[in-house]
Amino acid sequence: MKKLFPILAAATLLTACEDLKFGGQLTVHSNFNINEDYDPVACNERFDWWNCRSKSLSVDSGSHTAEISLTKLGTTKQIFLKLDGKRDKEIKIELNKDIKLNDQFYIQASDIKQDFDISGRIDTQVSDSQEISGVETCSETHYERRCRWVQQQQQDVHQIDMQPNDGGHLVPGPSGGQQGGGHHGGDLRPVRPLPPREICENVPVTLYGDQDVSFFYRTTVKTLSAQFVKSQNSLADFVGTKSSSDKIYTYRSVCRLNGRPRF
Repeated sequence: MKKLFPILAAATLLTACEDLKFGGQLTVHSNFNINEDYDPVACNERFDWWNCRSKSLSVDSGSHTAEISLTKLGTTKQIFLKLDGKRDKEIKIELNKDIKLNDQFYIQASDIKQDFDISGRIDTQVSDSQEISGVETCSETHYERRCRWVQQQQQDVHQIDMQPNDGGHLVPGPSGGQQGGGHHGGDLRPVRPLPPREICENVPVTLYGDQDVSFFYRTTVKTLSAQFVKSQNSLADFVGTKSSSDKIYTYRSVCRLNGRPRF
């Protein structure tokens, strides 16, 4: 059986960087316009600054599919509206940084440079599914020291100048033999190859297995009810929802490892 419970009003206060996007229906009772002013500073930083200008969205009477997003990035707060899924029906309303978007809010026209006010309420409900038990894949990673032998690069063959010693045996001359052909003719001798070298390093080793688990899904549904109001008359009403789901574990056994390790 699902458990259903409300969340306290303060829970919907936008954090420092958050985007609450609600999808729903906008019912327009009377035609109205939403204006978007351009920011000269922001426009100067755009590569297409020549396209940066004020714009206006005409909202016609009737019913529209709509998305309303409440966004906050640092101290910047905005409301985005998109009608009928069309890019040419998008508009942005800049909010005063002192406006708080809590579960209940009222934004005056003078604060958003529009000729209408916006009032809104966000209701939050959370429901938990029944607990589910089963077996899931798990893994553990640790480091092992692994060593290998690496053949070192041999030196190039070079010509050695050989000279007889007092006993009549040929030995390398006083120059160390690094000459190209000596008095007695050069003798090509390869230098003795270098011995292999051992290299050791710590490598990650991941082992896979399975474990017993118990968990449930927690679903959060936020509903935004908003009104666009002018002279105490409702221009439009919006109702939309945003939902999310989290998997919450209540039990996990130890990981029973099996199979070959993966490096």
